[in-house]
Amino acid sequence: MDPDHAWNPDNLWILDNLVNQRPPSSTRDALIGLSHMLAMPQGFTLSVAGTVAIMIGHRGFPGPLAVWLFVVGAAGAFSAIAVVVGAHLEPSNNPVTVVGLALLNVTPVVIVPLACLIAWWIPGDAAAFAVAGAATSGLYVVMEAEVLTVLHRREPTFTPAADPPDPRPSE
Repeated sequence: MDPDHAWNPDNLWILDNLVNQRPPSSTRDALIGLSHMLAMPQGFTLSVAGTVAIMIGHRGFPGPLAVWLFVVGAAGAFSAIAVVVGAHLEPSNNPVTVVGLALLNVTPVVIVPLACLIAWWIPGDAAAFAVAGAATSGLYVVMEAEVLTVLHRREPTFTPAADPPDPRPSE
């Protein structure tokens, strides 16, 4: 593991900066903070709920096993991506920043029809729902990562008013 990214006393200023955030000064300020905080979970929830709703509308309620297999497929795809990119080996002391156009997070508008299309003609409810879950989760994570990467290249880099001082001794 890269020592520059490991939790160690030299990096604790990052945690202190995250924990000691100022409270919102207005409703607008709170809404801005909540928009930033909820952009990714909201998009993922819309993708999952939309895919499940369309699949049930198309096939009827498939029973508890097929719904559970949707969850298994979604969890499997998410976990596979995390393992392939090595996310399980890296600490996360600073979450991905969602700013600019990426905050709009319209990815579910593409994910839902695409995941349903992938699973639409699969025979058998159990297999179709498992594939729909995997497609929804996998496509969301990969497409959102790409959207964030592309849009952050185009957006001006956010720089806080004052960067925290580096507590590490200079060499």
